[in-house]
Amino acid sequence: MTRNTSSTLQTITNAVAAATTSSTQINTVGTVPQVGTARTQLLTTLTDLQTRLNEAQNDVATVQNILGVNGPRHYLIGFLNNAETTALGGGPAALSMITVDNGSVSLTASADSGDFPLNDVPARPMDQNLLNIYSRGSRQR
Repeated sequence: MTRNTSSTLQTITNAVAAATTSSTQINTVGTVPQVGTARTQLLTTLTDLQTRLNEAQNDVATVQNILGVNGPRHYLIGFLNNAETTALGGGPAALSMITVDNGSVSLTASADSGDFPLNDVPARPMDQNLLNIYSRGSRQR
């Protein structure tokens, strides 16, 4: 998906807007009812199409950002190990960072739980009362 997609979509949107304006100027006074009905149906269809095209323009802009059309994007993907059941489905056993640049996807980095240091102590100091409740009275080291 390139930047041309946005400009093509804008060209189509402009053409539909011009067709809508032109259609509203059709004078159906004194014509058979079928002409008035056809004009109304055409205007309804063009209005619906214009709404959908505006939504599509927003969606295209979002997808272009996701695909890195406006510059590289980095995404972190975590893989859960369901052998370690948690409320979310498992422990994060592995992760990868992918980079998307102008639609090209590459694996930038990857790691697993073995790549992180193990600590026997909390990462930050904890209140002794909290430790007493959840650690069966063990003392902070």
